[in-house]
Amino acid sequence: MDLTLRLAAADEAEVIWQVTHQAYLPDRDRLHPPSGVFRETVEDVCRAMQDGAIHVAELDGTIVGAVRTRPHEQEDALYCGRLAVLPSARRAGIGSALMDCVERHGLALAYRAVVLGVRLELPENLRFYQRLGYQITGEERHPGFDHPTFLWMRKEL
Repeated sequence: MDLTLRLAAADEAEVIWQVTHQAYLPDRDRLHPPSGVFRETVEDVCRAMQDGAIHVAELDGTIVGAVRTRPHEQEDALYCGRLAVLPSARRAGIGSALMDCVERHGLALAYRAVVLGVRLELPENLRFYQRLGYQITGEERHPGFDHPTFLWMRKEL
């Protein structure tokens, strides 16, 4: 397996959009409210690159995963979102490698921590981040819901 992690180039926005959609598709019916990823456009991916950074994972020259980062609005932390690995490439350490890339990126930018949100309906994602050392810092709900729908997590760098 020849895995390469790197910053995405602007001309890769469409491929990143496709990979992200394909990665989130298996859980589409599990999420209430639905993930915003299915309303996104290629232009939204371009905006995410401008607002922060997108790291990609290439396996033998093909992008099989991506993750987005940007400064967190309320903390001295880097926000991480939209971790995506194609279903056919899962269970090979690509998600962990991308998160390691996020953490190194955060350190290089002098952030003290990485923060992210995890849907309560995806307990396997919660366990994944806990294994990487992320801790729950709070719970929140999406607009229109009277119960928590996701957890905030944080890892000190």
